[in-house]
Amino acid sequence: MTRSFGTTRTLPSGKVQARYWGPDKRQRTVGSFDTLKAAKDALARVQADLSRDAWVDETKGAMTFGEFAPLALRHREQTLRAGTITNDRGHLRLRILPTFGHVALKDITKRRITIWLDTMDASVNVRRNAYTALSAYLSLAVEWEELAVKPTVRGAMRATAEAPKTYTLRDFQKLLDAAPEGFLPVLWTMLASHVRIGELRALLRSDVDLETGTVTISKQLRAQVVSPTKTGTTRTVVLLAPGLNALRDYLAKNPRLPMTPLFTTSRGKPINDSWFRRTWAKLREDSGLPNIRPHDLRHMGLSVAAQSGLSIEEVMQRGGHADIRSALHYMHSDDQRRREAALKVSAVLVEQLATGKKASRAESSQ
Repeated sequence: MTRSFGTTRTLPSGKVQARYWGPDKRQRTVGSFDTLKAAKDALARVQADLSRDAWVDETKGAMTFGEFAPLALRHREQTLRAGTITNDRGHLRLRILPTFGHVALKDITKRRITIWLDTMDASVNVRRNAYTALSAYLSLAVEWEELAVKPTVRGAMRATAEAPKTYTLRDFQKLLDAAPEGFLPVLWTMLASHVRIGELRALLRSDVDLETGTVTISKQLRAQVVSPTKTGTTRTVVLLAPGLNALRDYLAKNPRLPMTPLFTTSRGKPINDSWFRRTWAKLREDSGLPNIRPHDLRHMGLSVAAQSGLSIEEVMQRGGHADIRSALHYMHSDDQRRREAALKVSAVLVEQLATGKKASRAESSQ
């Protein structure tokens, strides 16, 4: 006689409770039902899930995302760059925890994630980055066996991602025309040395050598924390001439002690995130470039470097890239020069082929 799957028992309340032994050798309760038939039907569904390897441990995922996030963040701090952790904190505080902080991990479903993305008041790029952060935390929950299955919204944000606009030096001139005088050397340094924002804020007077025309970039300052650069390297960049001239004028009017910040606010305080955001927001409005980002100045400068004939290795050094794929992103502006070079090579090739054909005919006629 075949032994039936699971057991049932009648509770004092009159309900019928269904239980079974799970694959982990633990007795589990399916639930309490009004009738014996309903209890047996529930056990049959569990048995079917087990037979097709679709069984899910219902006890996993009871922890809320708000309880899990601090544990996961501390773990990620051990292996990820400071910039990534800063972005994590921002997405958690502003976008993820307000929606999912009180929700059990197992209750974060594809539908909830889709609604969260659709109703988020942010640009497509910000929404995509927030989803990437949430996805990373849910992956870690699965890895730690706090969640049975990770809900994935396939292709989330991919199809509607915004193609970033490529800005030119004409746009940079608009920024210069609209910027207050005290902000001009900041703009020139961003363009001429290709610094990231965190690196710009961490620059000291001693990092600039006006005699050699160089700036040494060895650290970044984000959320009031000084840390190594994004790639963990130190680079010395020869400033582009207009940027060097702007720094000469700035330091002549604003002498600095060697170990003091290179740039400060009008009140003499080091520039912080909120000050820079306010200044940049006003500059975008006044210049008529509402979507330009600080990073676009870095892109402009490196694109000019590529157009001038620098090799990929030289662009990597100036930009502080550890990965050649990152540097290749700035080489697209060199397409015209490469096309012109290809035309010249093609002309030589055609000429040599024609010469070879004439020589071949001459030989065959002899």
